[in-house]
Amino acid sequence: EVATILEKAMKYKDEGNDLYREKCPERALGRYKKASRALRRAQNRKASGATHADASLTATEASVYLNIAACRLNLEEPDLKGVVAACERVLAIDDKSVKA
Repeated sequence: EVATILEKAMKYKDEGNDLYREKCPERALGRYKKASRALRRAQNRKASGATHADASLTATEASVYLNIAACRLNLEEPDLKGVVAACERVLAIDDKSVKA
């Protein structure tokens, strides 16, 4: 179940990456938000002791929030509060993140 949700989140993230490369930050942001919702569902359903799944979820979640921050920074009217909130979320996941 968690693996299936993680796959769905990765699909949304990949779609967001494609849209971001196409200079469509608004649409990419929508895909990254879908990915973050899927990751939250996976976190809620993960089995205890599944450390590999935990590591994958954590790394993917941090990456998605970094991408959300980048999208919000590159909107026609940048959402600086949203950028800060996304970066704070990354730092809550990985306090050593140099990108956040």
